[in-house]
Amino acid sequence: MASLPWKPGPISRSWWAIKALFAHFPAKLAALFVSGLFLGGSVGMVAATQGAGLAWALYTAAMMLALPWAFGVLSVSFLDAARGRRFSNREVLAHAARSVPAIGLVGVLGGLFVGATFAAMTFLMLLSAKYGWLGVLGLVLDMLLMALVMLRIMDTDLIIIGEGVGPLQAIRLSFTRFSMGRALRMLGNGIVGGFVFVFLPLVLGVVLLAGTAMGAGAQGAAGLAAFLTVLGSAGLLLLPVFLFSSIANTAISLGIPAAFYAEARGEELKRLAGSPAPSLPVVAGYGALVALAALAGALTSPSLPTTGIRISQQAPASMPATPPAMRHAAPPVSDAAVHRNRAWAAWQAGDAARALAEAEAALHAGRDSWADAATGTARMQRRREARAWATAMRAWSLHRLGREQEAVQALVQACALGHRPSCAVGRSLP
Repeated sequence: MASLPWKPGPISRSWWAIKALFAHFPAKLAALFVSGLFLGGSVGMVAATQGAGLAWALYTAAMMLALPWAFGVLSVSFLDAARGRRFSNREVLAHAARSVPAIGLVGVLGGLFVGATFAAMTFLMLLSAKYGWLGVLGLVLDMLLMALVMLRIMDTDLIIIGEGVGPLQAIRLSFTRFSMGRALRMLGNGIVGGFVFVFLPLVLGVVLLAGTAMGAGAQGAAGLAAFLTVLGSAGLLLLPVFLFSSIANTAISLGIPAAFYAEARGEELKRLAGSPAPSLPVVAGYGALVALAALAGALTSPSLPTTGIRISQQAPASMPATPPAMRHAAPPVSDAAVHRNRAWAAWQAGDAARALAEAEAALHAGRDSWADAATGTARMQRRREARAWATAMRAWSLHRLGREQEAVQALVQACALGHRPSCAVGRSLP
């Protein structure tokens, strides 16, 4: 125990975890940047393609590869910090990359367990509606079971990193090696550390700000003016407090399990060589899961037809003769009703580009005087009708401009919003 850089207590362990969060900081920044790049890029692709199957497949693959790698980087870094930082940043990234299949499989198994537990919770909630306290008791016991099991398998990533075992063996070792008492002590350490390093700084910061406000209020208008003057600088002073609390919360939730694992390993921790190359079954199994999940995301995504389809040459007269009109005199330019009228006038004049621009402006306008003239559900209905009309106008304008793929997507959206002429045209498409 003497060789470890903390003393056996919740405060010492928590403070070490906060300091250890900055160990191998370049490696952690690289993992955060690459994971964010993959996840953010795939999310952006999903948004840009409005849920095309390939984009969903890439997003699913990014989730199942980037997140386990990021967790692996944190696990390697905390374990290496516990033994005196012998790995370089490059070694930390490499060891984490080799652990991705095993950590990913643990995540999948954990997700299945959590899903089964929530299914049981749903059943017990329905049971409680019929049998009262009996169902509530079962629900509470089920929640306690999930919490205790999750506590006892929190070390699976650390065992994979530190001992080079597979996912199933890591779960078994974590569950059998560490008793329920140890799991509860680890939880208690996290609660105490969170109270001291997360909760108390936040409370002190809020009390300081509230005390300043009360003192200013007691001095009347002049004191209030002074308070408002220093409020900006006080907020800047409190910003480091909130930032420290956020960092501490992350560090304690990740570092306390690493500290308990390092204490259990003792001298064996010094022989940590990093994650060995994963076995072929683990790599093949996780690769197959990633491929199946990506395929499922591609097949079940709300993708829209984009090739081989052209909008029917049905006359634009199938749209309403006039758009939902303005009902107030001289509304502001940001009014959606103004843009709809302008779009209709541009369409009748044969200016499809202007009609498209005005229709899109109507969809993004801040207010709608025609819809706002009503109240309650009637207002909601008017807003939906106006949005459907503007989306349909966008579809027709895109079609006239020759942008068929975007036109088909807008047509489907207009139909989903309840624009019947768009639905009729959509049913006529091959």
